[in-house]
Amino acid sequence: MTRVLIFFFRIALLPLRWRFELRLSKPWRSQKRVLKRIVRAASQTEFGRSRGLTARDRLEEFSFKVPVAGYDAFEPWIQKQMCVEGKVLTAEAVRLYEPTSGSSGKIKVIPYTRSLKRAFNMMFLLWMHDLLSFGPRLRTGRFYFSLSPRMGSQDRTVRGKPIGLADDSEYLIAPLRKLLARYFVKSPPTDGSEPFQKRLAARLAAQTDLEVISVWSPSFLQSLLECILENGYHHGLSWKQLWPNLKIISCWGSASATMGALELRKQFPHVFVQFKGLVATEAPMTLPLLRANGFVPLVDEIFYEFIDADGQTRLLHELKAGQEYAIVISHPAGLYRYRIGDRVRVTHFYRATPCLEFIGREGGVSDLVGEKLGEEFVRNVARELGLASGFVTLIPRRGEAASHYVALLKPEALNDWPEIEDLARRLDEALCQAYHYRYARFTGQLAACRVVVTSKAASLYDQCFLQRGMKWGDIKPRALITNIDDADALQALISKELSPTSFVGLARSQAIAWLT
Repeated sequence: MTRVLIFFFRIALLPLRWRFELRLSKPWRSQKRVLKRIVRAASQTEFGRSRGLTARDRLEEFSFKVPVAGYDAFEPWIQKQMCVEGKVLTAEAVRLYEPTSGSSGKIKVIPYTRSLKRAFNMMFLLWMHDLLSFGPRLRTGRFYFSLSPRMGSQDRTVRGKPIGLADDSEYLIAPLRKLLARYFVKSPPTDGSEPFQKRLAARLAAQTDLEVISVWSPSFLQSLLECILENGYHHGLSWKQLWPNLKIISCWGSASATMGALELRKQFPHVFVQFKGLVATEAPMTLPLLRANGFVPLVDEIFYEFIDADGQTRLLHELKAGQEYAIVISHPAGLYRYRIGDRVRVTHFYRATPCLEFIGREGGVSDLVGEKLGEEFVRNVARELGLASGFVTLIPRRGEAASHYVALLKPEALNDWPEIEDLARRLDEALCQAYHYRYARFTGQLAACRVVVTSKAASLYDQCFLQRGMKWGDIKPRALITNIDDADALQALISKELSPTSFVGLARSQAIAWLT
């Protein structure tokens, strides 16, 4: 019965896929239709009228009247929308407001309308059809989709609109949720005497027919795997024996998530580990297609602009292979020429549309004393030192005498480094390739980099950001912590949870120095 349903589900989605493929062949035509829809809707709002927008405005007028901006420019309009509703920022009725937070910065609230939810559904349906058509053959259909559980009751605006999805499955329309509900592994309730993570790990370990695992962060799945091992839920079985039907793992695999995703590929060599596209609370932007061998943009749902290295704005069909760009998006839910803060690289073209690989956040810089370390640089250093096979994150630490950095690693990252002291020295030398870091070390403003190794690295990282109010779906592995408050919180948690003897291979004097 399940295989028959999978077959008919794939056939039913064929027209959707054909239409999308056709639009990928003519991206500028598709983008013009999307822009026209956005401008027409925006002209009916208070925001649009304040900018002088009209329904007939073309790209030139739209770009002139609405400058590229970040969240701060939209926040007053979103707050007014929440207070009075109506056509303030979006011409559509707002169904809910979804809060989001990155690994740094304040919490943002994004209005969700029918159009935005449709975009998320389109992404999901196209992805599912691609997997069912070109991926490993599924038989049981048992599917675990990582849900961010709600802690406590759901808040509402003064006008009664929900703040936040009940869980991540609400990205899908109700009929699709009902159709797939029998195949989802349900998450346990958040209340109870045992920790949520422990109960979830036990439930997953019991799913012998599990075929697909879809999580956002590979570190989240790693923490569940660790919990399964620590509590004996695997009963001494290997991962292949525990989940003999597992065929697909979907997770982030770009930028700072690369190391964690590659580690999953080593742990599950018999499973197809697919990297997710670029998805944010603000909008879905790209999805992986097997036939494209890359990440394609949703050309018929989101209007894209890109800022190149010279600060010039480019359109989707104007991009060049190998070049890097900052993304600017527009959609009818109320974000117009919104600089989301993500950077992408054009890897190649599928049909006539560029495939976009996420390479990191803009402004990912740590600067304790002027050293200006960038996340992409740190990620390259980790790769250069052979640390790409395990969880690695670099944490800035302010000190009374001299500030320094601490590399938090899992033991799996140490295959090429039998002596931790040698790794710490070599890591510091590699960081000195950055001129400002080298100068800070030379002048004594920064002390030498230190290394902490623990099997709990990934789970401590997740736990830190959960305690800071983030949902699991928002937690992204970072090669470098750039927000000092986040760094202090993670350091405090490590000091609380680990004793000096927990630091594998680390000299006791260094461990004590870290903990004090």
